Amino acid sequence: MQVCLFNIDNLFHYFFEDYFYKVSAPTFFRVQMLANLKTQFYKHDEVVVERNSKMTDFLLIAEGACNLVGFYESEIGREHSVNLLKLPTKSWYGETLILLNIQNSLELRATTEDIKRNKKGANTRFSSYVKIFKLPADMLVALTDEYPEFGKFLILRATKRRAHFLQVLETRQKQAELRRKISQYQGETDRFNGLEEGREFAEQSSDLPEKKEPKLEELLNEHILQQAEQLIKDR
Repeated sequence: MQVCLFNIDNLFHYFFEDYFYKVSAPTFFRVQMLANLKTQFYKHDEVVVERNSKMTDFLLIAEGACNLVGFYESEIGREHSVNLLKLPTKSWYGETLILLNIQNSLELRATTEDIKRNKKGANTRFSSYVKIFKLPADMLVALTDEYPEFGKFLILRATKRRAHFLQVLETRQKQAELRRKISQYQGETDRFNGLEEGREFAEQSSDLPEKKEPKLEELLNEHILQQAEQLIKDR
C-alpha cells in the first residue's frame, strides 16, 4: 500500500507541488487524498465527463489522455463542437468546477492516441484504455477545508485554469468561424467560376497578371495581425 501511494504521489507530483508559487501539499493531505482514490478505465473516445453535468469526482489521468471539447453557437445559429486541449498523462480535471461550484459546460473524452507521431506519421497509442483515478468531490472539498492554506492555493490555481480554458475556447471559436467564412467564400467563388458568365470573364481577363490566391494560413495570420493592430490603437 505504501509503495502504491508513493508511486501515485510521484506520478501527480505537479498537482501537489508548485515551484512557481513555492507551495507544497501537507503530507496528511496527500495521504488522505491518495488513500481514497478509486480507479476507472475508459475506452478510446468514451465520454468521461458529460457536458452540462455536475462534477461528482475529481479526476487524475494515470494512463492515456483526455480531449477537452468545447461548444459554441455560430453566427448563423448552428451549434458546433471544437477540441480545446489534450490533457495528457499526469494531468487532472474537475477541481475548478468542484471548488468554484460551477456546472460543467465542456465535455471530456478519453483518448488512447498520443500527441507524438511515429516514423510513419501515424498517431501512436498509449494502450487500449485510459486509466483514471477518481476522488469524490465532497472529499476534495473536505480536504481543502481541513488544510485551508493549501486549499486557498488550489482555488487560486483552479480559477486561473478556468480562465485559460475559456480563453482557448474563445480563440478556437474565432478560428473556426474564420475558416467557415473562408470556406464559404471559396465555395461561392467556385460556383461563380462554374457559370458561363464566369468563364467568359475569365477568358477576357486572361491577359491580366495572375493574382495569387492567399492560403488559409496567410488569411489567419493577417486576421491576427489586424486584431493586434486594433488592440494597440485601443490602448
